Amino acid sequence: EQFIHALKRKGSCGAQPNKKTKSHFCRAFCDGDATVDKLRKEVRIDSVNKTSLLQLKSIMESLGIKKIKFYEFDRCRLVIRDVKRFENVIGFIHPLKKARFKKD
Repeated sequence: EQFIHALKRKGSCGAQPNKKTKSHFCRAFCDGDATVDKLRKEVRIDSVNKTSLLQLKSIMESLGIKKIKFYEFDRCRLVIRDVKRFENVIGFIHPLKKARFKKD
């Protein structure tokens, strides 16, 4: 549980990470590794690290984001179709991803 451990280090005195910390962590991860598919209205995250993606999925679900699918082939992929909730809870800082996410 490397992500959870990293999040706990960010909190004070080893306290459980709050929603804001989890959201910021997910946003930073997605700014670097997510792709926005405008036509399918989804956010995709690919990685060869299965454990990390499953932990990220768990964190997002704890934030109330639903409709997250995990796929495994030559790499692993998370597909997030709950884009409205994703936008409200996590969103993007990356200007190009943010702009693409907002376009209809």
